[in-house]
Amino acid sequence: MNINYKYLRRPAAALSALALVVGSMAPALLPNIPTVSAAQVTLRSIRMSDSGPSGTAFTGVGSGDAVKYTVGFTTGSAMQSFVLDFCAASPLIDDTCAAPTGFDASSTTLTATGSWSLGTNTAAHVEFTNTSSQSAGAFSFELNAIQNPSTVGTFYARITTYSNATYGTYAGPTSTGNYVDYGGVALSTTETITVTARVMEQLSLCASGGVAVTNANNLTAAGSCGSATTPSIKLGTSPDYVLGYTAATPSSANIYTQLSTNASQGYALYLRASNTGCSSDSGGLSRDGGATCEIPPINTGTATADTFTNNTAEFGAFVSDGTAATGGTGSNTAVSRWDGTGSTYLMDTATANDNVLSTYGSKIAETTGGDPKQADSVNNTITFAAVASPVTPAGIYSENFSLIGVGTF
Repeated sequence: MNINYKYLRRPAAALSALALVVGSMAPALLPNIPTVSAAQVTLRSIRMSDSGPSGTAFTGVGSGDAVKYTVGFTTGSAMQSFVLDFCAASPLIDDTCAAPTGFDASSTTLTATGSWSLGTNTAAHVEFTNTSSQSAGAFSFELNAIQNPSTVGTFYARITTYSNATYGTYAGPTSTGNYVDYGGVALSTTETITVTARVMEQLSLCASGGVAVTNANNLTAAGSCGSATTPSIKLGTSPDYVLGYTAATPSSANIYTQLSTNASQGYALYLRASNTGCSSDSGGLSRDGGATCEIPPINTGTATADTFTNNTAEFGAFVSDGTAATGGTGSNTAVSRWDGTGSTYLMDTATANDNVLSTYGSKIAETTGGDPKQADSVNNTITFAAVASPVTPAGIYSENFSLIGVGTF
């Protein structure tokens, strides 16, 4: 076969010329080619202290406001400055970069990191600069007071590093200039998780006659108090329970109470008497259903505790501080005028709006500054006592009391 080489030479020359033209045009078409040694930064991440979108009804965690960003990466070359651009749609260097909606880093500050400082910040652009070149290695920077995007979803950050302190020839996120190393990071805002649990207000109170409530109720069987017995007591000397006349040894018996509550602001115990309509000495013991009170309150008509007097008919009580049963928690403090500790007794009928005859009774114990506000099986003891006189009419004397627990929630 014969081939005419003359016809092939001219097209080949034309192709060579075309290749030369294309080669000379390439730098004009790609104006931001980095240095030959440019490489991606590795181990790059941005850790957010809050992923919630901004502009919501949430405050604090989940609000997307005042968020901390920790920027971490490892460089392959030395750097003295770098730029962080936040973009809505792409992490690719020099791609179109619109700021994420609602994102704002213009007020960010840098947690002290060696000789690094911030340059000029705008809503989606943060500059970092150093007084000297930093060798290749791992870096971490904490930014404060960033506002997350106001929409839920992915957004991006672009990192470009530079060999001088003034960001090389950087002109913007689509014209990053002569960067040394580069990289992209994806972030995301997410809907804030809301966990709701409801706890009902709780208060249980019980009273026991003669037998202390030693077990913890723990709010699991409100009002049962386990070992409690009917709160009915007899004053007097066994077996007939007859009152004596001697002040030094008044006839006494105990009522034991137990209270549990989750009241966040504390609680109080009140005692209200039933014999409020006696012709005189209301609040005392009566043998005729409350028409007369012939064993009157001790130191009658006052709010002052006192000792019993020989051969003088009197009736009173004192209250102990509250302590937790085994397995329980909490404490309370007896109101000072009721805290007779066995030497003095009281039946307050005089304190305005706070006596045993008043509508809501007399406060006998409460949580104070040193007491926990809540209570799990806190026990108090109310000791009732009485003395008769030689002229006290014969009969069976009694009075009912309402024990009232009040929690402040």
